[in-house]
Amino acid sequence: MKVKKILVILLAGSVVFSCIACGSTTDDTEEVAVQEPVEDEVEEVVEEEDESEDDSETLDPIIAEMQSDLNALIDEVTTELDSVYSSTATYDDYVENTQLLTDWYDDTADKFSEYFEQVESESVDYFKNAVEDVDKNDFEEVIGITDTYFDNVVAVLPDQYFEAVASGLTDDIYEYYDAGILEDAFDTVSYDEWSAQSSDFYTNWSDAYSTLYEIFSTAYSDLYDIYSGMYSAFFNDNFDIDSIMEDIAAEKEAEAAEDESEAEENTDGGIEATTGADTDTASDTETESGSESDKTLVDGMHPEFKDFMDSYEQFMDDYVTFMNKYNSSSDVSSMLNDYLDYMQSYSDLMEKFDSINQDDLNSAELKYYSEVNLRVAQKLSEISY
Repeated sequence: MKVKKILVILLAGSVVFSCIACGSTTDDTEEVAVQEPVEDEVEEVVEEEDESEDDSETLDPIIAEMQSDLNALIDEVTTELDSVYSSTATYDDYVENTQLLTDWYDDTADKFSEYFEQVESESVDYFKNAVEDVDKNDFEEVIGITDTYFDNVVAVLPDQYFEAVASGLTDDIYEYYDAGILEDAFDTVSYDEWSAQSSDFYTNWSDAYSTLYEIFSTAYSDLYDIYSGMYSAFFNDNFDIDSIMEDIAAEKEAEAAEDESEAEENTDGGIEATTGADTDTASDTETESGSESDKTLVDGMHPEFKDFMDSYEQFMDDYVTFMNKYNSSSDVSSMLNDYLDYMQSYSDLMEKFDSINQDDLNSAELKYYSEVNLRVAQKLSEISY
């Protein structure tokens, strides 16, 4: 479409130029006759642009509703947060009404969890309707169903939620309170009170950020699983949507069971093995264990934890670089295999990352966990689409 428009415009331009060049040798009637195609071509450009606009307006109604519902929900929680700001505009108001912010965290997490569950359900409706209208013998037409789903759902909805809420509003909250109200109160209240309020705020904020980020991660992973499952099934001429969804669910359950089994093995072979000791020598063992633990800590963190967080951040750096390259490429088909590999690795890594129990982390690890989380979130928000 774009190439055709450019050619039409160039053609119109060349006709105008020829008219000017020949102006001295043609009469008015001839000039009008020559210029008529220009008007026709310009009209064609306008018509094509109108058709393009119509194409954007004819987005599948189910997907359009998904996007509309997300926009409405973002507006809703933003308005609710503004109300919280109004009720906590001073330090004293914040201390008195801090529960309002906690409730906003919880309500927002619940609303977007429910939203993405609804999107999964609506995704099934989308695919059922789409396969009814498609020529199943035309592979490009069939794959167009999954491409539309990926371009307008998988690659859009989780990212839009993340940028607007999981990253956007949480960053605003941090600036408003930690770098605003609480910082301003440093010289007006006792240090013990200020420290307690600041610590409580950061703990609650960090927990909320992790929860909202997990919603993003889970949503992307689940929606991508639907896309990938449908793509593979369609490739194998399977168009039974309910059956495909059952296969996707079964695969996820099997992966979850495998992850749980690995986690138990790590626990049995690690923590329990190192803490199991006879009661008669428990005190000596604890002393040795504590001394040994102190020796193996890296910047106050267990080496295996820090190594995982560092490798996680490095992978996300590579992932962002690849996604920017993929999204700007004019030949994405040549990168499809690499893309699918990245998506699978991304999904697997996020499951491991989300399995980290913050309650088991020491203060240094929790701080590093939050710092890496924030850096990764910022990098993900810089992916261009």
